Amino acid sequence: MISTAEAAKRLGVTPARVRALLEAGRLRGGKIGRTWVVDEASVGARVREGARAGRPRRGREAPRDTAAPDADALHRLFDGCREQLAGSFDAATVRAARTPEEARFYMAVSSFFLQERQRTLIEEGVF
Repeated sequence: MISTAEAAKRLGVTPARVRALLEAGRLRGGKIGRTWVVDEASVGARVREGARAGRPRRGREAPRDTAAPDADALHRLFDGCREQLAGSFDAATVRAARTPEEARFYMAVSSFFLQERQRTLIEEGVF
């Protein structure tokens, strides 16, 4: 068993990150009294597997397929968003979202169509 400070030095991270890895079960170890200790073999394994130093990026996902997007599918997506969100967006739409990300998407798309409508009105001299 080694200290979190020693584990952090070997891994190239902070002791706080080592504690977070312990709590997440990504390193073996635990507490002895009030002091965290780390299994030296689990630190060595993490070094060998090439885990990068530092905090992982927020929202990091698996690499996406880099194939070119389907133009027809994108056109259908645009038309569907315009039909659903261009004129009747309200708070109920946001409340119906399954995730905060989905709610932000609805708001961003609605804002886009609102700005487009305002631009048109300004060009027509109405606004």
